[in-house]
Amino acid sequence: MSLSIILSNMKPFVNRMSEDNGELTFTLSGVDVSIANSIRRIILSEIPCVVFRTTPYSENKVFIQTNTTRMNNELIKQRMSCIPIYITDTSTPIEQYKVMLDKHNEGDTILHVTTEDFTIIDTNTDTALPQAMVKSMFPQDSLTGDYIDIVRLRPRLTETIEGEHIVLSASFTIGMAKENGSFNVVSTCSYGNTVNADMVNDHLSKYVDGLKIEQLSEDTLEFKKKDWLLLNSEVYSIPDSFDFTIETVGQFDNKVIVLKGVHVMMDKINKFKSTVQTEDIIHTTVSSIEHGFDIKLIGEDYTLGKALEYVLFARHYDRQSTTSDKSLNFCGFRKPHPHIDESIIRLGFVAPTDKNSVIQVLTESCKALEAIYMDIAAFFTE
Repeated sequence: MSLSIILSNMKPFVNRMSEDNGELTFTLSGVDVSIANSIRRIILSEIPCVVFRTTPYSENKVFIQTNTTRMNNELIKQRMSCIPIYITDTSTPIEQYKVMLDKHNEGDTILHVTTEDFTIIDTNTDTALPQAMVKSMFPQDSLTGDYIDIVRLRPRLTETIEGEHIVLSASFTIGMAKENGSFNVVSTCSYGNTVNADMVNDHLSKYVDGLKIEQLSEDTLEFKKKDWLLLNSEVYSIPDSFDFTIETVGQFDNKVIVLKGVHVMMDKINKFKSTVQTEDIIHTTVSSIEHGFDIKLIGEDYTLGKALEYVLFARHYDRQSTTSDKSLNFCGFRKPHPHIDESIIRLGFVAPTDKNSVIQVLTESCKALEAIYMDIAAFFTE
């Protein structure tokens, strides 16, 4: 079956894109909710970025040599892991850099230690990077002009009690929010169904006409209109259309985050496509489903599973579609338990089918799914 025919009912389109006060909004239409949700899930948890990793202890990259402050080492390390690092290219050779901090309060007032006090050493040359480069990695806040606070150092209290002192070193590594919430790249990533304004206005007019019969006062009428809009307007939505809101933490531009999310999903699809062809992940199902197969998704969950389920449904099950070959009697995704790092796609074929045919079905579905995300990526590529 032609891939172009299969994709005729799944043509993504992005419009109404705008960015204001650091917040990106756009409408993604022509796709199933599983596609929209996969982008949301990845942006919230699987965008790789440069981080300070401090947990677990065996993977700790922040080492505190001296700390006479009121904060214990673990609190300082936790604060370090929350600092966004503005290195947007994750292929940068970050392993050659070491971040150093050495501050001693020798004055008579409280000293605020911030990211401005970092020194970065290139271990290949044993030289410090220019301060301008350090500030590009740890910039000031665009609104306040402040750097990020790390710790406060109290001054000397007596002749014998010195001012507080902090000395630490840290290395960069790559992390993502599903490993540690400190590594998030967005403060907001959400979507909702696109409201059908025409239907809302039509139903609101009918509702208001009914209220006018009751001869209500203008104030009461206006209150009831607002009440109806609050409680009922979002019931009337445009099918397969979603309004997104995304706000970056800072190190990546909003559009870049969406593009990175799409690329992460495409990597998942390509990895699964390769795994299907090279590893034994397809097994005859132990259930009452005839001609059934269970396909294991190792290390994957709803993000990839529900998107694959949708494409398999559209290509091979949907009884209402003229483009479906209707070769499946059953198509479903299942995640047995949140703590089990694998999921299952279960397929039941109409006719007896061998594993090679199942591999072919999955491979073609992956290609169809990949084409959908490529179309979405095109709208965010400048």
